[in-house]
Parts: sequence; C-alpha cells; structure tokens
Amino acid sequence: MKIRGRGNATWVSYPKKPYRFKLKQKENLLSVDAGKDTAWVLLANYTDKTLLRVAVAFWLSEVFDFPWTPKMEFVDLFINSEYIGNYQLGENVKVSRKRVNIPKETGYLIEVDQYYDKEPNYFISEEYKRGYSFKHPDGEKITGEQRTAILNWINNFESVLKSDNFKDENSGYRKYIDVESFCKWFLFHEVLANLDTNTYCYINDLLSDKLKLGPVWDFEWSLGIGWYDGHRPRDVNYWAQKDQYLYFKRLLEDEYFVNHLKNIWNNKKNYIKDNIFSFIDEKADEIEQSRILNFKRWNILHERISVGGIPLGSYESELSCDKEFLKKRIDWLDKEIEKL
Repeated sequence: MKIRGRGNATWVSYPKKPYRFKLKQKENLLSVDAGKDTAWVLLANYTDKTLLRVAVAFWLSEVFDFPWTPKMEFVDLFINSEYIGNYQLGENVKVSRKRVNIPKETGYLIEVDQYYDKEPNYFISEEYKRGYSFKHPDGEKITGEQRTAILNWINNFESVLKSDNFKDENSGYRKYIDVESFCKWFLFHEVLANLDTNTYCYINDLLSDKLKLGPVWDFEWSLGIGWYDGHRPRDVNYWAQKDQYLYFKRLLEDEYFVNHLKNIWNNKKNYIKDNIFSFIDEKADEIEQSRILNFKRWNILHERISVGGIPLGSYESELSCDKEFLKKRIDWLDKEIEKL
C-alpha cells in the first residue's frame, strides 16, 4: 500500500494527522458491504472532543436518503508500532459503482470550497463568483472541451437563477437542479449547524440530467463550534447555510422550493428526534475504551483547539454539551422552517 497525508488545515495545523492510503488491489476493509476498492481514508477527528461528529453526520445522511453515504468504522490506529489514536477508517469521495455512481464518460463530480485555487484545474463562476474544482474528470486529466462545457453550464444556471423569471417551472432554475437534492442538503447541514462544508455536486450528463448536491462531507465546525468562543452549549438561533451558500438565499425566495423543503422536513423530523440521541449514546459506548486511550495520547480536553470553542474539561461534558445543543437546535429549526 501507499499512504500519504490528506486534508488542508487538518494536515497542516494539527499534530494528530489524517491519512489517505491506496492498496495494490481492491479490498473491502470494513465489516459492512462497502464494496471493494483500492482507495481509503483514516479520519483523525482531532478537533472533535466527542470523536462522534462524523458518525452522527453519516447517520443523518442515511436518514435523509442521500444516494450514497460514505461508510466508516472506528479503529485504533498504530503506525510502525506506535499508538496514534482513535480514528475512523472508511470510504473517500470518488466516482465508482459503489460510491458516487455516475457515468465516467459523461458525468461530472465538482466541489466548491475555499481551496479551489490549489487544485491543478478550476473555474470561477461569473454571477456568484463560486470557485469550483474538479474531482471527476480529474483536474489533471480533464480536457479543455469538458472544462468549457461544465463552466458554461454552471454560468447558464446562475444566470437563470438571478433572472426575474427564475421561478418558472420550465425555463427557471428547476431546469438545472434537482430540487429534492438541494432541499435535503440544506436541511442536513442546518440540523448539524455546519458552518464549513465540503460542497460536492454531481451530474450524470450535462445534456439530459440535473445537478445534485452531495455527498455530504466535512463536519469539523458543527454542533455549536466554529468561530465562536462564548458559553457552551452555544445559542442555537442562527442559520448555518441559508446565507452562506449563495444559491440558497435565492432559492428560498421561491415558494415551490420552500414547500418542497417543508415536506421533506416534516417527513423526517420525528424520526430524527426519536432516534438520533440513542444513536449518539450507542456510539459513545462503543468507543469508550478507545477514546480513553485516545485522550491519554492526545491530552486536549482542557485545551482550546483552533476555532473549537471553550474547552469543557471532560469527555462526558463535551458529549452532554453536543446533545443539549442538538436537541435545542432541532426544536429551533422546526419553528424556523415553518416560518419560511
């Protein structure tokens, strides 16, 4: 196998490093049916003092029925016989039959994030000035024709979205995007109050398909942490994505989009309320011995890590804080969605 560091700030800023590795031949490294592949990741979760944000997020992704949710399992990682800590081993985001299942010939998997200009190939949209990088076709292999095609497609979509007739069923934004996908993505990140996302989107064919948001990824600054140093749990009364991701500010001006979003939320909210906290408790019990070892190796429960907020001093306090925030968040969100 080959192993290398992964991530941007997570690799540069933190002593507990995330990794990506590639096997010589395809294997399924998990106990569930993830499918065989050569590419896998090890997530360090260094800033997350519960170690559970990713697990909770992917549980929620499955509740919202995203076409593909990365499968992850907790492991204790040793490198050259040295104990490194509690990690999550699992699938990375890539185009394949068992992961992001789009046609390799006509499909696109692109990403919006702040590091787009560090990629070998990218473009910036005209209307909203969003920086997009290429995951498929690969930025080093994409042809000029392919790049121009997706750039023009995104620019056309944004131009229509900003136009006066953007709500029109046939000639408006609905011609370009899958509304259900965008609604689910919005609701998912608002439940978690996720302030900093890896925004992936994909399309099967520019001539015959619509753009979909997903898969979901990156949950470091969620559940009340991220650019905040006040009391914890943090007050829950703020939108995480409504204004930050520019398309949603416009989309939420359309009653059709809002009604679709409300229908999805009303169908999912009770199941989330009834089951998410038992899932958190179950996972906390599962990793009890592992997390004790992890925080002996990384003694940070009393330290402020990056933009992670005031430390609470114990694992139990961090877990209780996240659960209290999440409960209040779901109740607040339910009321605010009804007001839209």
